Amino acid sequence: MYDAEDKADESPQDRQAQQRKWLKNLAQAERYFKMWFERGDKIIKLYRKQGATDGDGSSIASKRAFAMLWANTEVMKPVVYAQTPEPAIARRFKDKDPAGKTASEILERACTYQFDQYDLDGTIKAARDDMLLPGRGVVWLRFVSDGELACDYIHWRDFLHQPARRWSQINWVAKRSWFAKDELKKRFNVAGDKLSKMSPDSIPKSSTMTEDERRALEGKYAIWEIWDKVSQKVYFITPSSDEPLEVSEPFLQLTGFWPCPQPIYATMTTDSMIPVPDYKYYQDQAEEIDDLTRRISSLTDSLKVVGFYPRGAEDSAAIESALAPGTENKMIGVESWAAFAEKGGGKAIIFLPIDMVVSVIQACVELRQQLIQDVYQITGISDIMRGASDPNETLGAQELKAQTGSVRVRNRQQDIQRFARDITRIACEIMADKFSPGVLMEMTNQNTQENQTPEKIAELEQAFQLLKNDQLRSFRVDIETDSTIQPDEQADKEARVEFVTAMGGFIQQAAPVAQAMPQLLPLMGETLRFMTRGFKAGAPMEDVIDKTVDDMQAQAQQAAQQPPPPDPAQQAQQMEQAKVQTQLQGKAQIDAADAKARDAKAAQELQHNQAKHEQELALAAQTHQQALRERRNESILSLKSKVNGTGGQLPPEIPDDPMATLPDPVGEISQAFQAAMQQIAQIMAQNSQQVVQMLTENNRQLAQLITAPKSITTPDGRTYTAQPQVMPPQAAAPMAAPQMPPQAPPQMVQ
Repeated sequence: MYDAEDKADESPQDRQAQQRKWLKNLAQAERYFKMWFERGDKIIKLYRKQGATDGDGSSIASKRAFAMLWANTEVMKPVVYAQTPEPAIARRFKDKDPAGKTASEILERACTYQFDQYDLDGTIKAARDDMLLPGRGVVWLRFVSDGELACDYIHWRDFLHQPARRWSQINWVAKRSWFAKDELKKRFNVAGDKLSKMSPDSIPKSSTMTEDERRALEGKYAIWEIWDKVSQKVYFITPSSDEPLEVSEPFLQLTGFWPCPQPIYATMTTDSMIPVPDYKYYQDQAEEIDDLTRRISSLTDSLKVVGFYPRGAEDSAAIESALAPGTENKMIGVESWAAFAEKGGGKAIIFLPIDMVVSVIQACVELRQQLIQDVYQITGISDIMRGASDPNETLGAQELKAQTGSVRVRNRQQDIQRFARDITRIACEIMADKFSPGVLMEMTNQNTQENQTPEKIAELEQAFQLLKNDQLRSFRVDIETDSTIQPDEQADKEARVEFVTAMGGFIQQAAPVAQAMPQLLPLMGETLRFMTRGFKAGAPMEDVIDKTVDDMQAQAQQAAQQPPPPDPAQQAQQMEQAKVQTQLQGKAQIDAADAKARDAKAAQELQHNQAKHEQELALAAQTHQQALRERRNESILSLKSKVNGTGGQLPPEIPDDPMATLPDPVGEISQAFQAAMQQIAQIMAQNSQQVVQMLTENNRQLAQLITAPKSITTPDGRTYTAQPQVMPPQAAAPMAAPQMPPQAPPQMVQ
């Protein structure tokens, strides 16, 4: 509708001029497609077997015909489109882009939901049927509300565009919708005098519409919705009004401007946008097949028994009864049997020959079969597509037929897949621009607990910013669909087996290298990604492989931050060296303990001998002292007797106790013995120190022998030269000289 500002800017004359302009453009487009419309109507009626006419205009509805058009169309339907397209939306460059990945996931889930809601499969099938019959299929997308859009099928007669040679040269497109009066009043707010001046579009009787279609559209208003790329306006025009019902800005901001993808066409040339239906190319053969079918039908009616017999005979009534139509399995009585038999019975009847009729029918059937084969050659429908096969043919011949047939229809399959992809892209643009983030979050199940972390919330915010930016969205998000044709199960299995085999071989070869050289994990991960992208069967596993590669790289980074693990050969050598070192240390400790035990035993024996010798010395000293005392006493007594005999006195240097002035020979001997024992102890200490030094030198030489550079060969054939580092064995502590306990001097025995 016009806004107040629009009405103030444009005068009624301007609005009427716009109405006349667009009615003129629509009329010009209808004249441009007029012959195609008429041809399409005839093809549709022939397909439906309603009111078809032959070349001279006479009706053939009641005549027999071979349903070649219907048969070929039904064969081609599942060949060119067999399953609902599934959106395949992903990052364009497959790099690490969390926001792009989240945006792709949101769009893919939203598209899947919307396609299920408005029956995209039925819409594409209707467009496919129009492509196979009249030659053009069209759909139109529209925004309904926040969270809802629609994809409408447009009848092939309700779509017009500017006459041009190529789709890229078109400046306006228009679709016709049929509104009841209440719908018209509600949609365009039309009432009062303006509504009374408008009248429903009358459909002339000369139109090629069927009676059912005419009754369905009776009493409705035809509204043309025109999208003009030049003025960037949308016009709503009805022929029964004197001005446009509405002029507005495009309410969908789309990259290609049109709310409809490029239609799917039958045969096209570069000089016209008028398609050529497939039936046009084998119409002559189909009409000949119909003629032969009708001729065969007429000849079949001639295959009847006609006989001649003499009229007026008495048995004529019986003969006429036998030859009457419907007389089968019936016994007829003859009254004048004698006369009938006399005239020869059955020989009296001469039958009309039918051998020539049978020969003609056989020739017609063979000719029709050849024409059918010609049609199959023209259309490219191979025997395999039709489900027919010669049991005498080899497998190679059958595969060749299937491949040849698939090549002939491959362009059609790719065109419908392009058609489904364009629908998906337009739907994604509408949802990204018109749907609120909250609705998209609910629709795609993004309000989960795992998405409530700060990192995931920030990632979702970046994803929605990306969706709202048309340029960035096209840069980073690639929108495609999977195949729309029926997959070959055997080929699909072979592709999957090939992918699994290639991946298994790569992993088997890469695993040992990754263990030996973890720094190559990033290279192996990228190689695995590269290999996966080359297999179409690996597309569903791409996300899982990306996650696995990311985990591998994270583990490699963690491993790089850790100290490198010891080389197995070097670790084994160190263990061997530690074992030898332990043995050396144990041997040194054992030798030291043995030496200490020997020293202790020697000291004990020395102490025992010392005590024994001291006792012997003490006993000898005591015996000697006793002998000296006795001899001294004898000497003193003898001297005293001599002195007393003379009456003199003893000299003062002679004590009363002769033993008091005697020297202490035991003390001197004890001191000499102690000095001797100290010398013996020092000699033993020196000997023990020499033993320890000798053991230490032996251990050092053995350690040098063990730690000499050695060549080590690993099981995989690599050779290393190792320089072992071994801690020198702990030297045995020098043994202290045995300390002899102090010996008390021997006591003189009184």
